[in-house]
Amino acid sequence: MKDAVIALGMGGPSNEGNIEPFLFNILSDRELIDFHIGTFLQRKLAGYIARRRAERVKPRYKIMGGGSPQLKHTEELLAKLRIIYQEKTGIPLDTFVGMCYFRPYIKDTVRQIGGRELYRRLYLFPLYPQYCSATTGIAFKRFYSAAAEFLSKEHSRRIVQINGYHNFPSFIETAADRIKYAARILEKPLSELHILFSAHGIPEKLVKKGDPYPQQIAECVHLIAEKVKPAGASVGFQSRVGFARWLKPSSHEAIAALAAKGVKDAIIYPISFINDHIETLYDIDVDLISYADKLGVNAVRAPSFNSSDDFAEAAAEIMIKTV
Repeated sequence: MKDAVIALGMGGPSNEGNIEPFLFNILSDRELIDFHIGTFLQRKLAGYIARRRAERVKPRYKIMGGGSPQLKHTEELLAKLRIIYQEKTGIPLDTFVGMCYFRPYIKDTVRQIGGRELYRRLYLFPLYPQYCSATTGIAFKRFYSAAAEFLSKEHSRRIVQINGYHNFPSFIETAADRIKYAARILEKPLSELHILFSAHGIPEKLVKKGDPYPQQIAECVHLIAEKVKPAGASVGFQSRVGFARWLKPSSHEAIAALAAKGVKDAIIYPISFINDHIETLYDIDVDLISYADKLGVNAVRAPSFNSSDDFAEAAAEIMIKTV
C-alpha cells in the first residue's frame, strides 16, 4: 500500500494571461479579504480591481519570466520527496499539488485522489511554515470540503494533517544555512550583520481572534537567530492588501528603522515563504532592496528553499515525525 502527500499553497499565475483571474480569485475570497460589502458587490469590485492591478503587475511578472515559478518549484520538490520518503520508509509515495487561487485547484486534486487507490496515509503538507487561518487554515477548509464530496470515509480516516513546522529542527537548520549563504555574499561574519525577517502580513483582526501566526513567527525568529547569532534581528511584514489594519511594522518601515540606527549591512530572510514567487522575486529583490539601497543599507536576500535537496530531506522528516 502506498502513502500520498498533497502540497497545499496559494498558487500563482503561470503566465501573463492568468494574472487577472488569479487576482480575482484572491480579491473575491471573503475568507481572505472581506470588503464588508457583501458577496455580490465584493465580486464586482474584485473584478474591477483585478483588471486594473493586472496591468500594473504585468511588468513585475516579466522580470520573473512572465509567470510565477511557484508550481514548478513545488513539483520539483515533490519529485525529490518521492525518492527520499521511500528511501526512509520503504513505502512508495504518490505526490499531488493543490492550490487555493489557481490551478491545480485543491478541489480538482482531491477529486483525482478519490478516483485512485486507498492510501495508507494521506499527508496534508502546507507550503507555509507557520500556521495562519488565512493561509493554511483556508487550504485545509478547501481540502476537507472537497474530501467530504470525493473521498470515502475510510480514506478520510487516513489523513495526516501537518499544521506547520516553524520550530522543526531540520527546518530551522535549513533556514540557518540560507542565512549563512547570504552572509558569505556580504563577506562579513554574522556577528556583524543584522537580519530582517520579512513575513507575509495579516490583518490585525485575525490576531485579535487568537490566530497563532505572529507568535509562531516570533518563535521561528528566535530559533533561527539562536542558531546563527547575528548582530541583531528584527521583523517586518509585507504584502498588505485591502483596507484593514495589518500587522506592523511593514518591511519598508523596518528597513528605515535599521538605516536610522546606522546599520550598513543586512540580510533579508523571507521567513514565511518556501518558494520564490512575486513576493520574493519582486517585492523583496527589486522593491525592498532598492529602497534599502536608497537609505544606505546594503541588503542581500537569503535564498528561498524552492526544490533544494536539504528542504526535501526536511519535508520527509516532518511528514514521518508528524504521525
